Amino acid sequence: MKIKILVVAITFIALAALSVAGFYIYKNYLVKPETKVEENEAAPSGSENGPEDSGQEALKETRLVKNGFEITLPPGWQEATTLPEGILLMAIDTREDASGGVFKKLDFRTSLSIKSDDIANYANLGSFEDYVASVKTSLIQTISGISFAGEEQKMINGAQAILIECSSRQEEADFKTLLVFVKGNNSAVYALSFNTLQDSWSVYKSLFYWTAESFKLKYKIEL
Repeated sequence: MKIKILVVAITFIALAALSVAGFYIYKNYLVKPETKVEENEAAPSGSENGPEDSGQEALKETRLVKNGFEITLPPGWQEATTLPEGILLMAIDTREDASGGVFKKLDFRTSLSIKSDDIANYANLGSFEDYVASVKTSLIQTISGISFAGEEQKMINGAQAILIECSSRQEEADFKTLLVFVKGNNSAVYALSFNTLQDSWSVYKSLFYWTAESFKLKYKIEL
């Protein structure tokens, strides 16, 4: 089974779980996003081969305003224009050096994907914490050898969030993922999945957390 098929299975592990633990984005998905761009606090460097290192003009981060949420992509990251069913947003680091053999073999790029769900759809899940626990259980049952570390609960722009780092091995390649679950309005849940190779984790870790911290819900006020 090819890696891209396996990753789709991980991303859509079950309808009852936001297991967006990885996704591969192809070039024909990408387009220069027509979204509002703002100059914000500089993001941490997320690519060893970015414009800053090559002498090219430095890029700015991109603020994306979507239906229900907004998020800021780091400099050099590009939004996908075509999305698989159920995915709200996908993006990759276009500055990443993907010339290595593992990138070509797996057709992989460091990426972000966002999905949402409604806890009310599941009678056996009574809370946000229960929902996240069910996702972890589903991942363990589906991905052999997956491990979790660095779980943290915090507030992100006024919303309750749970951040989990996980490691997995697929098709003889080691991956590292940051899963971020955000409690939305009523029983809604958003899941952000930042995915990279294990060897690149030290480069991307601070960038993933910085991007997660930029996630902001758009609340509707009922009069």
